[in-house]
This record gives sequence, C-alpha cells and structure tokens, in this order.
Amino acid sequence: MGTDREVDFHLTLVAIIVLNVCPAAGFLFGWSLTEVILVFWIATGGTYLCYLGLLAFAQVESRVADKDGRMHMKQVPFPRSRRSVRPTDRLPPIHLHNLRFVPTNLLAVIVMWFVFWTHLFKNTSPSFILDSSPDGIPLEEIFAPVTTPGVLEMGIALVIAHTAVVSREFFGMRQYEQFSAAMVAELPNRAVVFWFVVLFVGTMVTIVPRITGNIPATQALVGALTIGGKLAVDVTLLRVGRDQSEGWFTKWFVPYEPTPESE
Repeated sequence: MGTDREVDFHLTLVAIIVLNVCPAAGFLFGWSLTEVILVFWIATGGTYLCYLGLLAFAQVESRVADKDGRMHMKQVPFPRSRRSVRPTDRLPPIHLHNLRFVPTNLLAVIVMWFVFWTHLFKNTSPSFILDSSPDGIPLEEIFAPVTTPGVLEMGIALVIAHTAVVSREFFGMRQYEQFSAAMVAELPNRAVVFWFVVLFVGTMVTIVPRITGNIPATQALVGALTIGGKLAVDVTLLRVGRDQSEGWFTKWFVPYEPTPESE
C-alpha cells in the first residue's frame, strides 16, 4: 500500500513538472517571454482559485478564533446556514457555511495576481524595462499579450489540467476529511504571501540590470524567479496534502489550525 502511494506521488509529481514545462512550447510558435510568462501566470491564478472552490467540501469544522499563525482573510458573515447540499454522489457534500471564506480570500488572490502580473509585464517587455517614466502602464498594454493566438487557449488548458490534478489530490486522498475550510483557504493565501516576497526579491535583484539597460539579464532573472517559484509552490502544496512536511519551506505552507484548548 505504501509503495502504491509512493508511486502515485511520483506520477503526480511528474505530471506537475510536465504542466510547468508546457508553456515553454510557446517559444516554438514565436511567442515572446512575456507571452510565455503570462501562460504560467494564468495557470497560477487558476490553481489558487481551485483551492477556494474546494474549501466548500471541507468536512472538518473550522476554528476561526483570531490566533497568531493564521494566514487567511477573515470570513464574511454569510451564508449562516449549516446546511449541506450534495449535487452528485460522486463528490462529498458542499457545506454552505464554508463559503464564508471565499469572498475575502478571492479578493486577496485577485489583487496579488494583478499586482504581480503588472510587475512581470514591465520586467519582461523590452519596451518597458528601460522605461523610467513614473506614469502607469495602460491596462490595454498590460493585457495585450492575451490577444496573441494560442496564449489564452493554452492558459485555460493549463488551468483545467492543474485543476484536475489538485482536485484528484483533494478528493482521491480524501483531504476534505483532514482539512477545515479555514485550512484550505490558507493554502492559496500562503502562496500569495510567498509571491509578494518574490516580488520584493525580484525588484532588488533586477535593479542593476535595469539601470544598466541589460534587457536579457532582467528577463532571465524575472523568468527564473517566476517559473522556479511556481514549480516550488506546486510541488510543496502536493507534499503538504500528502502529509510530507520535511523542510522549512514545506513546513511554512502547512496550514495552521488551533487546538480547541487554544480557543
């Protein structure tokens, strides 16, 4: 049994690595680095939104006292209903009161996604890397890469593929019996914090190449941080769901749930 689980883990790990390599195929179609990175970033946002959808199925009761160690946004006061619904026998029931965690945590993911994409666009687009103007970048410029044929389609395909992998882990490993909605909400929120740290690091390490006008170095640094960061988070979330918490990075992603005594 243990061997089967180990094989399954490694197969899932391979699937995650393959999904993270797929966007690079865009270079074969003549895409720019910005367009390839956008595909990565669409897949990243979609994965975190998937967790916010899955928290509705969590069966463990959330203990939401304001304790140190928590890393999710506060819940809204509705829906108050303790009722559950089960649209299909193939899935566990949806607990309506879990949905109270969705609005504020969804906002956190959206804000992070937009802020970081603006940074990615500015630091991978040659015309903007050297632009020291304090004026903001027009929205139509920021999202122009979406109009490149195949970019949005590949991004959506990767979101679906990542959602399939995450959902398979959540339901197949019966994680809904191990995690509360608050704990599931922490997973994308810890990723949000991680990406803001990456944003700070990326800003620092690209100061010199941007000042000196070294466009390839700036693009390489930003691309490496983004692609490496996404793969690291994806693998870490897989390990957390499998109760593998070795290493400080993985331990930091383990969601916190206070014991009844600490309430």
